[in-house]
Amino acid sequence: NTFFQVNLLLAILLLVFLIFNQRPAKIFMGDSGSLFLGFYVAVLPLLYQELTVPLSKTIDITAFLIIVSFLIADTTRVFFTRLLSGKNPMAADTFHFHHLVLQRSGSYLTTLFVIIFITSVSVVFAVLSRSIIFNQASMLFHLALLFLLMFHIQD
Repeated sequence: NTFFQVNLLLAILLLVFLIFNQRPAKIFMGDSGSLFLGFYVAVLPLLYQELTVPLSKTIDITAFLIIVSFLIADTTRVFFTRLLSGKNPMAADTFHFHHLVLQRSGSYLTTLFVIIFITSVSVVFAVLSRSIIFNQASMLFHLALLFLLMFHIQD
């Protein structure tokens, strides 16, 4: 279907970018690229709705929220960590999850694989969320595990 094709194309483009972004980097994403990806992720449920069930009056964004739960958890943790330490919550620092993993492991590849693993687990939970058997308690369990992991790596 069209939704799958559009996302497959974007995934291939991002993979090519990742290949060319190896050290020494030949191209950089920059603010515009990351803002585009953030916007795309934000409108993904709308795109899914329009391309798969255009006549429906409701949008189920549960699976999409689970997929981006890593991003939400990391941003929330960093925001409140900055507030609690008396810093500006909008100021740049090195408290994001990928910085902490990099500091502990010393390896960019390890950091990349940890984030890919966490995102893959989130995708599995998102697929399971489409099932009737998968309930809200399981989704909350997923989010709790994610937050525990993020606060554990911070210590």
